[in-house]
Amino acid sequence: MGWRGTLLAERPRPAHRVRTGVALGAVRITKVVLACAHLDHDPGSSAPGNLKALSQRCHILHDAAEHRWQRWWIASGCVPAATSTRTLASPGSS
Repeated sequence: MGWRGTLLAERPRPAHRVRTGVALGAVRITKVVLACAHLDHDPGSSAPGNLKALSQRCHILHDAAEHRWQRWWIASGCVPAATSTRTLASPGSS
């Protein structure tokens, strides 16, 4: 039967809600910072078609595989750790 069979005064009261049905207490205001991502992971290639504005979270997710590869490359001893990762070539690039 649930709450529909009870009097209106006895019905559980939801939190204040906006028209979308989201409880106001659950809404968080965040600041999103955009970062310019190189779609081919090459900082030297700055053509407009190769750049995309992504949130910091999306940028990290976009670059995750490249960062894993760079960490493996440095850890395997193929390149000294002091070398800047910006100078490393991406896999498949020459």
